[in-house]
Amino acid sequence: MPAPLARRVAALALACAPLAVSAIAFAPIVGNYFFADDFFGLYRMVNDPPWRFVLEPAGGHLLFLRNGVFYLSYELLGPRPEYFFGVVLLTHLANVLLLFRLILRVAGSPRLACFGASLWGTSPVNEGALGWYAVYGQVLATALVIGAVLLLVERPRVGPLESRTLVACWVLLLAASASFGVGIAAALVFPAVVLLLAGRGGLRRGGWGLAFAIPVSVAALYALHQRYQVHAYGRPLTEFPVSELASSPGLAVRMILHLFGFGVSGLMLGIPQPHFKYPGLPASLAIGLFAAGTTLAVVLSRGAGRRLLVALALLAIANYGAIAAVRAVLYPMIGVPLEGAAAVSRYHYLGALWLCVMLCVALARLAAWSGVGRLPGSALLAVWIVYAALAARAYSASIDQHVAARRETERVLSAIRTEIGATPPGRPVFITNRSFQAAGLFPMPDGTPFPGWVAVFEIFFRENTVEDRNVFFVADGATLRNVARTGRITSLLVGPEMAPGREAAQSR
Repeated sequence: MPAPLARRVAALALACAPLAVSAIAFAPIVGNYFFADDFFGLYRMVNDPPWRFVLEPAGGHLLFLRNGVFYLSYELLGPRPEYFFGVVLLTHLANVLLLFRLILRVAGSPRLACFGASLWGTSPVNEGALGWYAVYGQVLATALVIGAVLLLVERPRVGPLESRTLVACWVLLLAASASFGVGIAAALVFPAVVLLLAGRGGLRRGGWGLAFAIPVSVAALYALHQRYQVHAYGRPLTEFPVSELASSPGLAVRMILHLFGFGVSGLMLGIPQPHFKYPGLPASLAIGLFAAGTTLAVVLSRGAGRRLLVALALLAIANYGAIAAVRAVLYPMIGVPLEGAAAVSRYHYLGALWLCVMLCVALARLAAWSGVGRLPGSALLAVWIVYAALAARAYSASIDQHVAARRETERVLSAIRTEIGATPPGRPVFITNRSFQAAGLFPMPDGTPFPGWVAVFEIFFRENTVEDRNVFFVADGATLRNVARTGRITSLLVGPEMAPGREAAQSR
């Protein structure tokens, strides 16, 4: 084989290996089912106008883009979770490829890029973000944020950063902010990231205006959206506890430290020990090694290399800081310690990615300083990929596919179809509305409880008439008071006084 062709084949193999092991790790999520907040979104889609669903937030996030993808997926594919989670898996694999490209650019080593992308791509901690469709916005935002950072690091080293590059970063970060809160966090610190990665002479005067327009526009969008929510619902639908956080800033600092600690230990221990204990001795050793290695790399680096590590650390701090700002006060209120709150796996998808890039850059710096040559070597990398694939396959069998939610949904749909089939054609069907446990115990973003079986019917049946029978759900007074006063559900719910009518209709 000619040398140029051999190099291209080797480069392709290094890029494909992380994709393969990541696919092995998370292919089972295609079999996942909807769960909790997923049902909230599905119910809102079928009951509210499209524009209202797209503009509705949750948990303090702006979710315009995520909601738009959710809505289009439902309209095109119906309530078929395998297609929804198939998109999640493909987005994750795209992120693995983007991460490979980012590490290759900043660490200068295809082997380190292969190692880092496979380390993060197969991390069991990522199940928290990949296995629950409600937080798909974080996976989507990650792709957009990596894209913006890649535009900075892949610019020509000579000459200032072009305005069109900053405009592209602006568009990507606005989209990321409209996908999940981690996108907002990245946008707010992006001018500092630009300064660190491009240097003082890396921007023209007009370029700084574009850079600072990114956080300003995102903050303005957030404020405008809060005003819309006050107008639409009479109150802002956000969980940002400003007054409580101001009175207890130490809680946020402690949670940030625990988020970093769990993120580092999850990245370094997750593959060999998926259910590691945090805090614990192995986690402490992993944190110590990471801190020592990255600190030494900062000391040994100069100029652009040092600024790169600081920029990556800033992005991780922003990511975890945004989570701590919203959650640090809430968890102690419900009796959950901060170290336990920090171990919630869905908080670590993008944050751990920045830690992974820092680790690979530090390894590259330490290898160059020590004179050991390229790290890892070909044999060591091959052993790692085989080990990661075997560990990923073993872990993938334990992914939570929300089987209980699937079974309850199937049981409810079967009961509804049974009652419809038991009613003569042309007659109305009156079904007693019941609670639906798979939607969880918490209320929907507007503060109302999930309506129960009637909402499940709306999600899985596009029409109120099934097999020439008009379907109604008999609800109690509390449910009738809590549901929206507009939308399809108003034509499905009837009060208890209709129960005698049901008996009379079915006796004729």
